[in-house]
Amino acid sequence: MRSAPKEDDMAKAILVVATHPGIGLTSTVLGLYHALDRKGVKVGFHKPVMQYDVESQDVDHSRAVLLHSSRAVGDDALVIRPEAVQQALDADNLDELMETVIQNFEAAKGDADVVIMEGLLETPNVPYAGECNRQIARALGADVILLSDARVSSVARLENRLDFAANAFGGYDKGHLLGAIVNYADGAGALSRAEIENSKAFNANFKLLGIVGSRPEIAAPRVSDLQQHLGATVLFEGESSTRRILDYVLFARTPANAADFLKPGYCIFQPADRDDALMATTISAKAGNNLACLVLTGPLPASDVVMNLCKPLIEEAKLPVLHLGTSSWEISKLIEKFNRYIPV
Repeated sequence: MRSAPKEDDMAKAILVVATHPGIGLTSTVLGLYHALDRKGVKVGFHKPVMQYDVESQDVDHSRAVLLHSSRAVGDDALVIRPEAVQQALDADNLDELMETVIQNFEAAKGDADVVIMEGLLETPNVPYAGECNRQIARALGADVILLSDARVSSVARLENRLDFAANAFGGYDKGHLLGAIVNYADGAGALSRAEIENSKAFNANFKLLGIVGSRPEIAAPRVSDLQQHLGATVLFEGESSTRRILDYVLFARTPANAADFLKPGYCIFQPADRDDALMATTISAKAGNNLACLVLTGPLPASDVVMNLCKPLIEEAKLPVLHLGTSSWEISKLIEKFNRYIPV
């Protein structure tokens, strides 16, 4: 394999690699991109290898999000598909594949001085992620930023995760490991900022580049995202575009027994013909209990009389109200398939 182009010949590549899935890799890459952009850096985005979603076998959701939110070349021909990686591994021919990685990078960089790249996530379907990330970094002469998660039992656990990830790139002494970003600090059951800052993992060679606090509401899907997924009818739009869903409740109890489940951020599913439940939910919303939304279910519509009584409360509370003509069992299956990634 030919060596990586000299720095004078190409943009500086930065590869962001997560220590494990589910810790905000895409949002971190997006945040890093915009932070550099605000500093006046000519920054671009490129994902060398596509990684399919679990639910879809032909879409890389994170790449779609980042292409939508950045100045990047969206040519699919410049992204290597997983099948090609697997074939190269089977044939023990990764060097030739890395030639393609270099060519694609040079074609995709545009006029950027710095190109942020999202690394592959290690999953059961992508067991080669670690080796592929390592080879890409070597081929492009990329600097590497590790991303980890403060939701661990101890600082030692965080350090072990960083050690393992750093060793895959040759260890902390290698100059191309810039440092780490740690997400979800200060949340319930997570390390504090002070604990992270005092970790022995960070030093002059491997810096703590950033700590992101825990804000579950940011990662939570919006009501409008759920409405599009379910194909539900909008009865009252309310604050559908801004309210976020922290949890879901199938409302089947009497109002007195269900009061504990009428909590801020909750999406309430209830049969449309349960007048008592409808009134209890709208009263709760009007009282300042900032519910995410109300989804009326089943083939029967809500009573016009009761809906007219509730309408002023719903409008004043800006409560999104949807209707879905399906059963609770079917709803539970739809929720399981709900894509909770950042919407494109």
